[in-house]
Amino acid sequence: MQHFTKLIICLSIPFLFSSSEKANAEPSMSKIKLQSAQSPGAVLTNAITRDNNGNGFLDAIEIHFNAIVTILPEDTARIRINYSTIAFQNVSISGKGGSSTDSAFILTLKEDSTSIWNYNRPSMQTGWLPYISFNGRSGIADVFPFTFLCTDGAGPVLAYIERYVFNPVDITQDEIRVYFSEPVAHLDGSALAVGDTASRILRTCLHNISTGGCDSVNILGANIIEQVYSDSALFFHMTNGQAVSSLTLFNINPVLPLIADMSPGRNQPTINNRKVRISIISAYHPIAGIAQPFSQISALNPAYQKDIPYLIYSLAGRLMPVKNNALLFVYEHRLKINLNQHRTN
Repeated sequence: MQHFTKLIICLSIPFLFSSSEKANAEPSMSKIKLQSAQSPGAVLTNAITRDNNGNGFLDAIEIHFNAIVTILPEDTARIRINYSTIAFQNVSISGKGGSSTDSAFILTLKEDSTSIWNYNRPSMQTGWLPYISFNGRSGIADVFPFTFLCTDGAGPVLAYIERYVFNPVDITQDEIRVYFSEPVAHLDGSALAVGDTASRILRTCLHNISTGGCDSVNILGANIIEQVYSDSALFFHMTNGQAVSSLTLFNINPVLPLIADMSPGRNQPTINNRKVRISIISAYHPIAGIAQPFSQISALNPAYQKDIPYLIYSLAGRLMPVKNNALLFVYEHRLKINLNQHRTN
């Protein structure tokens, strides 16, 4: 009987709380609200890179939160965008709707073209994924440095383009080498391939010296892509016989875009993506041991007359101007040569 009494007391304990003790044992609604108010606040969910003017340099970051927040113009000092050793400078910030209260904002950046690669050419940034961080804004959870990567939202551009002249009297032997700012593919995700038509991917125009503009001209015709490298470069010959001069500018065809980058967002080139002036990298004339003066070459093919001041050759990894009005022998494999031996005064 004594054992039974102890059992009853044990089972009865939960029901012996006083009203005040019960109140202390259960969290009140006011305490729940207080804990919520002390939470970190809205959380950054995405930061998307932008190249709005299509010149290949990042000029904005589109920032998204999981709730509506207020970010004032002076809060740009709290935000940092870093890529490798580059710290972008913030210009301004505003909500996508134009106000300071929103869940999505546009952070405008000052373009940074200080990163250099490949023959002192500026690095194109459309494939860059910088880090974003900020702290100290009430109602927004801090993002610590180098913990949050941006998402690729910038469309591809042309990085540079080269013309290799292997026979100045035969334009059809000219090889055009096109390099993109990042790997690209067809809109459906399939890879660029040998047999694609160059004019469907690229567009050309001719620099108008008098106006400073660029007159649209299609010189690519039905030239076929012959080689594709790492989804970011393609080569073809000017088999249609059209001359590509130093005044010819190329960009990605924006009218009927057929390519996009290979990021998850499949970013397409902007309508105003950068126009790139072609570089003439090497010249070769198939007459053994004789360097042809430009005057003779121009007489054979007047289409090259305008390019004489621009011909450059590649030697020891550097670009140098051709001197003394001579066409130097520069072989495809860039063999070491004696400049004096192949110079015509």
